[in-house]
Amino acid sequence: MQRSVFFLLLLPSLLFGQVHSVTVWWSPGHCNQKCGVVLVERFKRAKEIADANVNLASGEAKLVWKEKRRFSYRPIKRIMQAAGVGVNRIEVKVSGTLQEKKNRMYLISSGDKTRFLLMAPAPVRERRYATTVDPRVYPIDANLKQKLLRFGSDADVMLSGPLYRPSRAGDPTLIVDGVGLAR
Repeated sequence: MQRSVFFLLLLPSLLFGQVHSVTVWWSPGHCNQKCGVVLVERFKRAKEIADANVNLASGEAKLVWKEKRRFSYRPIKRIMQAAGVGVNRIEVKVSGTLQEKKNRMYLISSGDKTRFLLMAPAPVRERRYATTVDPRVYPIDANLKQKLLRFGSDADVMLSGPLYRPSRAGDPTLIVDGVGLAR
């Protein structure tokens, strides 16, 4: 009995890595049944992905990233291109520690040490055109920076949000929508 309870407590850390989930969206009308079969088959065969749940009707795939595998957009893009569908949006939920360097904030994921450049969502003002800021030009929003710094550099934090221009080279850029302590 004690062994089974210990295993159940250990199970979440065995199943889920530092990148806890990846959600990919595409235009639902662009992926027919054959495309769906290709997506499911290739996602399940990918060495970086532990599990995949594809919903063709909503144009959404929920992926579980394998532990100790460095996060990269490349395998997702390759699979989506093989199925003949483009990515509209990609979101990740990742845990790790915070690091500040030269007015930039980073999240270093717990297990695989993938470094995510952090940025705040673009401010939206009523009756004004909303632009997406380039994180290489603008520092992180002061309010978000203060919120993150309150956790400290040793805390294991959980961040979630969409990736900004995921296909560009360099560290993946995470637009922080959700902030909390990892369990």
